[in-house]
Amino acid sequence: MKNRIDLWKEFSCSYIKNNRSSCITIIVAAFVAALLLSFLSSLFYNFWIGEVHNIIAEEGDWQGRITAELTEEELVVIRNFGNTEYAAVNEELSGEEGIVVDITFRNPRKIYRDMPLLVQKLGLSENAAAYHTILLSRYLIHDPADQEPPLLISFYLTVLLMVSFSLILMIHNAFGVSMQARIHQFGIFSSIGATPGQIRMCLMQETAILCGMPVVLGYLIGILLSIGVISAMNRMAERITGAYASDYTYHPVVLAVTVSLIGLTVLFSAWLPARKLSRLTPLCAIRNIDEISLHKRKHSPVLSFLFGIEGELAGNALKAQRKALRTSALSLTLSFLGFTLILCFFTLSGISTRHTYFEKYQDAWDVMATIKDTCLADFDKAAECKNISMAQDVVIYQKAEAVASIPKKAVSRELTALGGFEAIAGEPVEEKRKITADAGMVEKTTVSESIDYQKVQASLVILDDESFLAYCKKNGVSQGLDGTIILNRIWDSVNSNFRYKKYIPFLEEGQEKIRLQSLQEDVAEIPVLGYTEEVPLLREEYEDYALVLFVPLSLWESIADPDRIGGAEEDTYVRILAEQRDDLAVLSDLEQDIKAVLGHEYETEVENRIQERMSNDEMILGYMSILGGLCVILALIGIANIFSNTMGFLRQRGREFARYLSVGMTPAGLRKMFCIEAMVIAGRPLLITLPLTVAAVGFMITASYLDPMEFIEEVPVMTILVFYMAILGFVALAYYLGAKKVLGYSLAEALRDETMI
Repeated sequence: MKNRIDLWKEFSCSYIKNNRSSCITIIVAAFVAALLLSFLSSLFYNFWIGEVHNIIAEEGDWQGRITAELTEEELVVIRNFGNTEYAAVNEELSGEEGIVVDITFRNPRKIYRDMPLLVQKLGLSENAAAYHTILLSRYLIHDPADQEPPLLISFYLTVLLMVSFSLILMIHNAFGVSMQARIHQFGIFSSIGATPGQIRMCLMQETAILCGMPVVLGYLIGILLSIGVISAMNRMAERITGAYASDYTYHPVVLAVTVSLIGLTVLFSAWLPARKLSRLTPLCAIRNIDEISLHKRKHSPVLSFLFGIEGELAGNALKAQRKALRTSALSLTLSFLGFTLILCFFTLSGISTRHTYFEKYQDAWDVMATIKDTCLADFDKAAECKNISMAQDVVIYQKAEAVASIPKKAVSRELTALGGFEAIAGEPVEEKRKITADAGMVEKTTVSESIDYQKVQASLVILDDESFLAYCKKNGVSQGLDGTIILNRIWDSVNSNFRYKKYIPFLEEGQEKIRLQSLQEDVAEIPVLGYTEEVPLLREEYEDYALVLFVPLSLWESIADPDRIGGAEEDTYVRILAEQRDDLAVLSDLEQDIKAVLGHEYETEVENRIQERMSNDEMILGYMSILGGLCVILALIGIANIFSNTMGFLRQRGREFARYLSVGMTPAGLRKMFCIEAMVIAGRPLLITLPLTVAAVGFMITASYLDPMEFIEEVPVMTILVFYMAILGFVALAYYLGAKKVLGYSLAEALRDETMI
């Protein structure tokens, strides 16, 4: 038995030494497979662990949460519950609504079963329980009742499995091509007593010898590439407000999974053609009836018309190889289609973002500070913010929501002519959702109408007194702190779209007071100082169908009693315009100054306009790089398949072209055939992609109401062309190397085995 193993091993080594071109194809395929699987596994693991760390840093590591009036005995019940690993009172969130207990479980996968049991055991309603849905979803734990669970990690795993499947096809093709060339050889071995098991053992030995070192090398290079990508993303995150940098990590489980995945991919890819080859009968193998050929000649009218007899022969050759080329055709088409659509999508997205954000608010802000959980009335650093050096203008404001009750006769004639408020808004106006303290249930109340009054949503912008007086002066309104300025406009959605909005007056000017109501229907009447269609320079997007009111802080303090109006948001904003607005260094210094003023007393988030634009561009570039990288991976799979197919079928193609030469075709004609085949393989993705891309882009432009000419002026033609030319170049290189080798055979050598068929 040992002698037989040594004999087959010696035979395998001899074959590898004398058939380097076929072996190189397998080595490259195994190397690429190991590299890509190692790179993607490591990268996706770091994406996952970074996402988990970010969620825990922002929201905590709790998995379930109970909010209720709990006694000490009930807390003991929670801690002693069978699946509870840790339970602690959240002092920060506990308050009037009750004690908040954060819980983690020994087996989180049972949380959606155990939490209802725990709540029932405590005698509480189901609404007392809350789940950390986002964190649980990152562990692939989803609420069974959720029809649309978060699928980010599932997406990562799906991409990895798809890549693995594609790599199996690629390596399988490389092994299949190599083994196909040896059918005749193994047929002779089978005829003199070699068993199918021995043939499979020989082929698997060759697989181990050829793929051992490339797999190890590809695995290590994949790790290094993932480290480089994570480092680049961390450097980018340092310059993006609110982004988190994470250290590179690699878990032993990832190592085990990656190595197993690589090993199974390579072995499975080799085992399939080996199994098929070992099951051929000696007669079939010796006659080589599985040699690639077109059993039924088919006419190729387009190629024949364009290139003559060479086109006809090239078309037949491609049809004969269509099964072997299926992986490359699919990979190249998907990669080019995906790359083109990604570039077009981000181009459209960039145009839209530029119009709706950067260009729209270009003059509205330079530095913006968001002061978390602080009311404007309680903010005691306003004077210091106003006196910051290098600041030309500072506005401090807060936002609130209420309901305005307006007389129907006060509605503008333009709005009435269009059918009234509901005709513009398209549906009845609704108040924002409110939380009832007793039941903890979310309710929605529809804004109703009385005979003489109509209720509409009101958005309030509360300005510091100094800024409000300046706004009054700018609009020619008598200055005072006892009234409001109404932004008298509403979007005419009937005669314009959201991209290019047209506005009409909301109210007839002349109404002296406006009635505001809280969610509890309490009323406060405030004087109207004036009407305007010009908004203050703030980085704010106002509701399309809301009545926007600008009020001074002094007035707000008199009406903002929770029992009357209330409805204010929790954060306060500081908007700063710089003296030198186009200098990044100045804005960065201004950003540091406002941070110094606010100190550690407030939780703040500060950003500046120029850095925000740069960070946005870098973030988009990062997204494009990742998605573009996946497209490049698909392209590499297709190109590797082309190389393995071209270099692996040298023997069969050599005999094919020898027959053509024997009947009078010239070497120039054969080169023309190779060129036609390469052109068809590389041209097919282009022909499929162009109409699909045009249709998809046309749909996106129509849906976003953008001007098509604006997209045409910015479409990244050169980038798409470079990507396509790279595909074309590699396909051409594969066929050039194959043609050079095939055309180097002598006619007698190529036809030598024909006597055996």
